[in-house]
Amino acid sequence: MSIYTQPNSWLCGPFALKHALLAVGIRADESSLARIAGTNEHGTDESELERAADRFGCALGTVRRRDPDAARRVLNEHLARGVPVLLCIEQWDHWVTAVCVEDDTYVVLDSRHPAVFRIIPWEFLRELLAYRPGRRSRGGAPIYDLHPVVPRNKSHTRPRFTVERARFLQEWENRPLVADWDRYVDDTANVCRPVGFDNGASGYLSPGEFFGRHEPALLDTVGDSQSGVRRSKARTVLRGLRFVADTYGLDVPAADAAVDRVREILARHLAAHARKT
Repeated sequence: MSIYTQPNSWLCGPFALKHALLAVGIRADESSLARIAGTNEHGTDESELERAADRFGCALGTVRRRDPDAARRVLNEHLARGVPVLLCIEQWDHWVTAVCVEDDTYVVLDSRHPAVFRIIPWEFLRELLAYRPGRRSRGGAPIYDLHPVVPRNKSHTRPRFTVERARFLQEWENRPLVADWDRYVDDTANVCRPVGFDNGASGYLSPGEFFGRHEPALLDTVGDSQSGVRRSKARTVLRGLRFVADTYGLDVPAADAAVDRVREILARHLAAHARKT
């Protein structure tokens, strides 16, 4: 389950639900979600997304407010609890997923956006979210609908997409990490453990400590400083592993075995890159 843009105009609902499930630590692909929901060229409504969410162990609700400040408060309360919220924006024409708020600035996953990750201030999000009945006339107060996605099982390890991390993932040079997200998650899971997972007694390091300590030696296994392209790719892979481990709140064993596993992961990434080039 990697992160990429939707291939057509009507798959935004399954993509948005996929991103919400990702935010609560559940993997799903948009094709399966679309099949369960019954998505067609007319799109997907909330009841269909609710059915798909239920199949993956989550409840998708609906909260309606007519006051924008009340809607903002409810949205912020859900996000503060780690509950992603689906939003149907642009006159109920497009589904996106809000996953974080910091000082009324929101991280929104939007499968129609080239970077997928968007950073949107409330003033703009409020206008996107407002549904205006009879928009051609002046009648009808705006409606603000929120669709929180609440997992029934809360034991999953979850990513935390802060504003700072979203900015990192928006950068062009980091788009390959976004597109290959699933693989990086698998790789870090094979090395790391969640923070607090008996880590103190076992000798664990934060990702920053681990990669800061071992990156020079790991790069040396790739080749000397003259191997520019290969070494640069290796540095990008290590930076991606560190970023994903940080995002999921993982620690890395201090033992040499962890260094060996990271070296093997690095070799696989470089081999895959060589096959593509």
